[in-house]
Amino acid sequence: MVKSSGHAPRRLKAAAGHPHHPAPEKLHIYSTCSDAPPDRNALKGSIVRGTFYGEARVYEVQLGMSDSIEVRVENIPSIRRWSVGGSGHHRLSSRRSNGAQRMTLLDERKPVEDEEVNPRLERRARRQESWRGFFHAAPAYVYLTFFFVLPLLVIFVFSFASRSNTGKPLLENWNLDSWARLADSLVVTIAVRSLWMALLNTAVCLMIAYPFAYWIATRARQRTRTLLLIAVLIPFWSNFLVRTYAWRMLLGSDGYITQLGEATGLWGRMLFTQPAVFIGLLYGYLPFMVLPLYAALERMDWSLVEAGRDLYASGSKAFRKITLPLSKPGIIAGSILVFIPSLGAYVTPDILGGAKTNLIGNLIVTQFQAARNWPFGSALSGAILIVMLVATMIYFRTGGRTI
Repeated sequence: MVKSSGHAPRRLKAAAGHPHHPAPEKLHIYSTCSDAPPDRNALKGSIVRGTFYGEARVYEVQLGMSDSIEVRVENIPSIRRWSVGGSGHHRLSSRRSNGAQRMTLLDERKPVEDEEVNPRLERRARRQESWRGFFHAAPAYVYLTFFFVLPLLVIFVFSFASRSNTGKPLLENWNLDSWARLADSLVVTIAVRSLWMALLNTAVCLMIAYPFAYWIATRARQRTRTLLLIAVLIPFWSNFLVRTYAWRMLLGSDGYITQLGEATGLWGRMLFTQPAVFIGLLYGYLPFMVLPLYAALERMDWSLVEAGRDLYASGSKAFRKITLPLSKPGIIAGSILVFIPSLGAYVTPDILGGAKTNLIGNLIVTQFQAARNWPFGSALSGAILIVMLVATMIYFRTGGRTI
């Protein structure tokens, strides 16, 4: 028979309920009904078979003549799981195996009170689990420390340095001159242009990607959805620099897009203009908007939309009240993934915009290479990092954890 020990009676019931977290060291299985304490509810039966699977034990308990259940005991204090039935589903189900009916039951016992748990065992289990997770993530910590954290610290340190006549950064005389130059009119103009291009690219990507992702997610055949996703990922099969140079050829004087514009009289040579930079950004970052939107729409419960339509909601109202709110995590994730790289883009404006369309990324590269003003370039980089950090924090605080 199946029993649980503790200060409060426990009950097993074949019904729906809520997950629970009893301490596994407080669970016991008794072979006969007479072995159990009299103040406990029990399922009468006998153990037919017991199997040990590493950190868990599975018992087959015979109930009556034909019914039997599988009891799985996870003997891990840090995990503290206990399930009745082979899969531990929280609903009643039954199946036949070797002529015996196996029932999946739900344990509806109340959570174990704090005084029933061994504090010393719990603390030791938490420490072991913490150290285990640390050692598993140690390679990632080392990589991020050397190739991400330390370079960022160097950038912030150099932003407070001074510059010699030869362009060499001096760390003796620390000052805020480089940060004060961020308020110059030229810097503000380039920063506003970069912010506008990033916001415009994000908005247009969202308007194009949302209908396309919605169309992919609503295809009935899995093969069709797979082929459409492959079509979205095809641009990643070639280098981003090569694709940008391909757009330079299309937008040049002899390019097909320029020839089409001149033939129709709608536009002329587009290369080295802001529209050319915008086209390059839109093409480069559109897949980063499609994929998160598809992920959010594909796993959405479409029965909610059907329920809304059954309650006489129109298609547009069902979209506004159900589909759009449920796809909000995908919208936020895609917007962040497009906005952040668009704000600091360098390759696209440098190749398609030239010297006439400088963005903040081009200004930073100029300070490090041509002007040899490392402190000012570091201050510009630090400002961009702060803006991106704020955007990322907004993403996580407004629903990014659910995607």
